[in-house]
Amino acid sequence: MIKNESILVRILGKSASVIFFISLLCLGVSLCLEPICTSTVQNTVLNSTMSDYMTNAIVQENESSEHNTASDSAAESRSDASQNSGITERQIQKVEEIVQSSPEMRELVSRYLEQYAGYLENGQMDTLSDAEKKKLLESVNDEILDTIEKEQQTALSSADRQKYKDALEEKENEVLDTLDTMPAQMGKTMPDAAKALKTYGKAVSASTQTGLALAAAISGILVILCRRQGMRWMKSLGISALTDGILIAAAMPFAIGIMAVFLTNQFLGQTGNIDISICHQTGGIMAGAGFILILVYLIYKKWKQK
Repeated sequence: MIKNESILVRILGKSASVIFFISLLCLGVSLCLEPICTSTVQNTVLNSTMSDYMTNAIVQENESSEHNTASDSAAESRSDASQNSGITERQIQKVEEIVQSSPEMRELVSRYLEQYAGYLENGQMDTLSDAEKKKLLESVNDEILDTIEKEQQTALSSADRQKYKDALEEKENEVLDTLDTMPAQMGKTMPDAAKALKTYGKAVSASTQTGLALAAAISGILVILCRRQGMRWMKSLGISALTDGILIAAAMPFAIGIMAVFLTNQFLGQTGNIDISICHQTGGIMAGAGFILILVYLIYKKWKQK
């Protein structure tokens, strides 16, 4: 009877180890997907479009302000105003840098990807309200105007600042309104991207990640119970975590790097870079945890042999 129980325990322990390995690997991949997809879409599509619209808004509003100033001033004053308030290439570059590094832009992309995936899954699109759009972009606009003031070494009046903000919001809303209408046509015009978004939505959903986390936790507990003798559970969990970490930190970026051009062209319509830094971070944490467990197990085993 004891021997049969021992065999059952060994089978259960091995099965739990396999489930732990698979569920932890899938959870790690799921956690990496959202930042990878968000940063790729932001860097490849939204950043250039949004920065173009924003700089156009700044330039147009600046030209309008210069025109009004010129109508009411003498020739010398017109020359000074033009020199002081002209938008330079450096300032345009600063605007682009702000857009590219903006966490609000990343949040915006993440929200739209989530909504697109939901629309393709159930046909319902909960578009962002004007208040939500304004809230996400308000700090970006403030940072842009602060940068322009710093570069020009002159403060904008409250009225001028509001004019620039209104111009920025108008251009931004044009982009966001276009994004709101894209899902309805995506299934016809970009079927591959539509399928990828459906898969993305399922892979990064809270229910999927919660299920994977529970599977990893339960199977991990079973491994501890079945292999508690001699602290062998540390070895089992450590090897799984270390292997998963290496796969996520090394194998996953390698595969993405090989397919990067194909993936971005196929799904986004243009070549872009895929940021895989999150893979190194997530994989590094897993591998580090696994290494520590294995090291502790080896130290314990050596201590017991004395």
